[in-house]
Amino acid sequence: MKEINWSDFEWTQKSYKLLKGIEEFPENKKIIVLLRHSHRYESGDLMNHENDLLTPIGHQYANLFGKHFPKRKPIRIYHSKVKRCKETADGIKSGMKETNKLVEMKGDLDVLYDIKVQPDVFYREANKYPLDQLVYRWAAGLYSEEIIISFQKYVREAAKAIWSFNEKPMSSGVEIHISHDFILACLRFGWFGFDSNGCLPDYLTGFAFTIMDAETIQLFDFDQFKTVETPHWWNHL
Repeated sequence: MKEINWSDFEWTQKSYKLLKGIEEFPENKKIIVLLRHSHRYESGDLMNHENDLLTPIGHQYANLFGKHFPKRKPIRIYHSKVKRCKETADGIKSGMKETNKLVEMKGDLDVLYDIKVQPDVFYREANKYPLDQLVYRWAAGLYSEEIIISFQKYVREAAKAIWSFNEKPMSSGVEIHISHDFILACLRFGWFGFDSNGCLPDYLTGFAFTIMDAETIQLFDFDQFKTVETPHWWNHL
């Protein structure tokens, strides 16, 4: 099998920069990483996209991501129920195990996939609008809550689940949440107010953050650190 390198593709270069950014977070803080799954087959079949699995390259880089992930204790991994996200999680975990990192697979988490929408409605709209525009239309309240949960309710429920979903909350370490480009774009916009500028997260890329205090979040996003204010509702989840 051909040896792979982080410089091979544009998306792998971005993925490597995310790893280097995670290294720079304070070690005494809990870090949350929102990550898109690794490289997948592109069938172009939106209705059956759940069947699009990782490519061999996708598997290789998921493993490499785990090998090069910073040593933090503990590390927990959650993923969308879609198989390519579990494949990504398994690959990352395998790479971490090979480099003697303490990692626990926690399994699938609903908010990483389920936006409580009627599937036929979502697919119809996704065929009419680019995904980044679909995020803004949903956030603007252009869809009835009879067909999809309100955007604000979704991003708040996701924040509650992702930040505190476990029986033993961590005060340090890392939690990795593996999801999809659309979900990451929704959470980035709903939590921090940053639009996508037509650029959705690429394979094995995303953002990472930690809560510094009641008012401040340290965010690593698009290859740079940003200090953002916590949403007014964040401390009342």
